[in-house]
Amino acid sequence: MINQIVKSTLVTLVFLLTVQFSYAQKNACQPSFNEIRVSGNIEVELIPGSRSVLEFKSNKNEAEWAVEAGKLMIRHLQKSDELVKVKIVYNELTKLVAAGGAKFNSGQPMNENDLELLLLNNSQGDLSLESQHVDVRLFGESQLKLTGEAESISYRVVSDSQLLAETLNCENVRGVTEKNGIANVNGRLMMEIDGNKKLRPYTGSSSL
Repeated sequence: MINQIVKSTLVTLVFLLTVQFSYAQKNACQPSFNEIRVSGNIEVELIPGSRSVLEFKSNKNEAEWAVEAGKLMIRHLQKSDELVKVKIVYNELTKLVAAGGAKFNSGQPMNENDLELLLLNNSQGDLSLESQHVDVRLFGESQLKLTGEAESISYRVVSDSQLLAETLNCENVRGVTEKNGIANVNGRLMMEIDGNKKLRPYTGSSSL
């Protein structure tokens, strides 16, 4: 009787482990990339690590992904309005691209030498940095919040987009805003004046 119970328990454990392993295989993989491009109703959590891992946390069937020439591309299929949540562990990144309402966030600082950030068409980002140089380009009512520190930052903020980096520790700052774009970097506010391309920098923090 005891032997039967032990055998039954072992069979159950093996079954559960098999199911869990199968689930992990279907929802996580280890692609190789240094650039991420995301489009549509997708929220991406970025985590630094020793190896690259892609894991879908919700609604995997609502998105498709591929890796090509070092670029990880994830696209919402728009079969529904369901939010797709993705966790990406990365070893090294050189560029992030978000379009069509996609969102990036990083709970841990991104320690990259040279990082390019491009947000298009109502996309959003909330990133913590420990980087040397960051190049930011925002278009089409996109919004990017940056905290932490960077040795230098360059930016172009266009078409009602906002760069919110008031607390970013960065002394070497240069950039332009156009078509009602707003940039606040390390307490230095720059915005378009009177609907034209004449720019006027402000010193000190301001309410956006």
